[in-house]
This record gives sequence, C-alpha cells and structure tokens, in this order.
Amino acid sequence: MSDVAVREHDPKVSAASTHGDTGGEVLLAAAGLSKTYRLGRIDVPVLKDASLDVHRGEWIAVVGVSGSGKSTLLHLLGDLDEPDAASGAVLYEGVGVAEMSRSQRNRYRNQTIGFVFQFYHLLPELNIIDNALLPAFVAASGRPRWFRIVSWAVAALGAAVACGGGIAYSLLPLNADQVALSWWRWALAASLILVLGLAGGAVAVGLWMFVYAEIHSLFFRLGRRYQHMHTRAVEILTSFGLGHRLRHRPRELSGGERQRVAIARALMNEPVILLADEPTGNLDESTGEEILDIIAAEHRKGLTVVMVTHDPAIAKRADRIVRLHDGRIE
Repeated sequence: MSDVAVREHDPKVSAASTHGDTGGEVLLAAAGLSKTYRLGRIDVPVLKDASLDVHRGEWIAVVGVSGSGKSTLLHLLGDLDEPDAASGAVLYEGVGVAEMSRSQRNRYRNQTIGFVFQFYHLLPELNIIDNALLPAFVAASGRPRWFRIVSWAVAALGAAVACGGGIAYSLLPLNADQVALSWWRWALAASLILVLGLAGGAVAVGLWMFVYAEIHSLFFRLGRRYQHMHTRAVEILTSFGLGHRLRHRPRELSGGERQRVAIARALMNEPVILLADEPTGNLDESTGEEILDIIAAEHRKGLTVVMVTHDPAIAKRADRIVRLHDGRIE
C-alpha cells in the first residue's frame, strides 16, 4: 500500500475526519466471513458466510444461543482473530482490515475499537486507574523507526564483544604437548565463538530494550500526555461512580464495579466503535441494568455499539437486533 494510501486509510484519522453522522453510512462491515477451528482431526465450522453492515452511530445487538458464533463474529470484527483464508473480509470505512499495515492494524485495535468482555480481564496487580489507562500506555509504547536500527547495532556490538573472547582463546600460544590436540582446540573455539556471539547479541539487545522501556516509561509518566490521560481516566471512573475506588485493586471491587472499570478502559482512547461481548453476563439483573445504562449514555454521545447477548430483554435496548443461528446471520 502506498504512503498516500496509508495516510488515507489510517483508522483513527479517517474516523476523525468524517463530518457528522450520515445516517446510512456503513462504518464497519463483515462481508462473507467464515471461521473454522480445528479440534484434533475434526474441523468445527463456527461462522458460515456471515455478513453484517454496522452503520455509524448505530447500536446493534447480536443474539443467538451459546455456540452460534456470536463471540467469534465480534473477535473478527475487532481484528482479534482472522477469518478463514479467502472466506471474506472485515471492512472499516470500506477498507479491508487485512489490507492495512501492521501499525495500522495495531491502531485499529487500540484506538478505533473499544473492547468490553464478559470476564473483565483486569490486571490484578494494578489499581483501577492504571487498569483504565492500559490502552493509553499501549498507544504510547510505539517505537520510532530508529529503534530497530539501534537494536541491530547493539546486537552486533554485543556479538562482537562476546566473539572476541572466543577468538582470543583460539589464538593463545600452544606448547608442544598441545599441538597434537590443536584441532580439538580450534573446533571448540569455533563452537565457543558461535555460542558467545549469539548469547552476547541476545543479552545486549535484552538490556537495551529494558533500558529503553524504563526511560520511555519515565518520560511518558512525566509528560503532559500522561497527565491528560490520567485526568481523563479519573473523570471517566468518577462519572461511573468509582471516584472513591481509584486506588483500589480489582479484587476489592464487586462484579459491577469491575465491569465499569472494563468499560472505562474500553473508552480510554475515545474509540469509534464499542464491541461488547456479554457485558452483563456475570452480573445480577439490577447491576446489569446499570451497565447497560452506561453503554446507552455513551451511545447517545455518538458511539457505535455492537453488543453480543443471549438475553432478548437486553437486546431490546439496541437500535437493531441481528440473529445468529448455526454460524449464519438470519
């Protein structure tokens, strides 16, 4: 894809440059998706030529019995998994996600899409602010182009230094008793040089990446961008009724509070689309309604939502209901 095409199809830039809600504009589309998993010697088809158009600003509920392919469809839409070869495509604003570069796909998952899962997937060692900030950390962790060049140079330097020891060993003077066994010494030296070169390069790159990550993290946390994102995380969590829980860890929260943190994390980078996989599945009815109210409030602000559920009552909250049966959209 050319540089011009890359700029035109940048997921975040493209979404931000669209003027308002066009009503009938197809934002995200699944075109003839099929997905088959292999269990041992058996092929298990989960999705079969499934097609779906998601319009900008729409809230779609995908319903179906367990095993009908709902979660798989959501994973394909979010680029967490790939469809079968030559089976179809996922299109974002008319551009195939599979056609994007690796960095574009990373931005698509990190900034265009927000994910909410049934089981929260919060990191237990982090407090809820840091859990909500994770997408912002990922967005800031991109490495500049020079990083790879420096990494190769560090690897070469580490390998050269390590090889120097093996070469020095091979050049040590031999006495008369060692001459007969000198070929063993040269073979050992050659093996040692190879092993030391590989190990030295690996160790050097590992140390370089560790130092770079620590310095990058320090400067990020001291920068204005981190302060802005931290403020945003606090504002979102407070608006979700978690202002008194900011320094608590997930184990100290109820199920409903954990799901609110998960939604805050999904909204951290201001995504264009929210993909929610059974967001109330582990909650009681009252708490589930509170979570749906939060999603509805974000939808009224213009967020496009695709939600998977098996509960018809929950599905009625959406603008449109799509039924998935035996891997096919009806």
